Amino acid sequence: MDQYTGTRHEIVAWLALLALSCTNRGAGPDSACADGNATACLELATRHLQGAGVARDPARARELLTRACDLGEPTACHNLGVAMERGDGAPQDDARARKLYRRACGLGNSQACTNLGICLVTGVGGEVDLAEARRLFRGSCAADDPKACHGLAVLVRDGHGGDRNPTEAAALLDKACRLGEAAACQEAAAQGR
Repeated sequence: MDQYTGTRHEIVAWLALLALSCTNRGAGPDSACADGNATACLELATRHLQGAGVARDPARARELLTRACDLGEPTACHNLGVAMERGDGAPQDDARARKLYRRACGLGNSQACTNLGICLVTGVGGEVDLAEARRLFRGSCAADDPKACHGLAVLVRDGHGGDRNPTEAAALLDKACRLGEAAACQEAAAQGR
């Protein structure tokens, strides 16, 4: 599954700090989180996950992600799902991770939709549902998620969860490669494209 650190999340953290400076003048992210600011909770969780300015503490990060997710922050729900699936900060819980991906996906996090799709293909945390995985991958691919485009290409190529369409599968594989999915590029090259 995708990791919960990286450029996208650094931007979210930066936006959280900007929001805090505008809405909580004089109050730090700890105070803002305690006051119910989901973005501040996410920013603090990211700090604890990365050890940025604080000691790296996955258990504390998980608590903060839970608070932010409970407050409806989609990235926090996704990141908490990743933590649950990996067992960061507490025992691994694939079924809960899957529920968190579903929640974050419903809140508009396309990366969570991709991870939920992967769970639905592999059976992690519940039953396999290839038709639903295909639907989720299609939405995330439309949002330019390279893993989703690659996953959809495989399902469409093989006719899993819907009709088989080699032409569409090839186009999806090419899109995944253009978006930077190395495995898709290798697969396309093996097919002579």
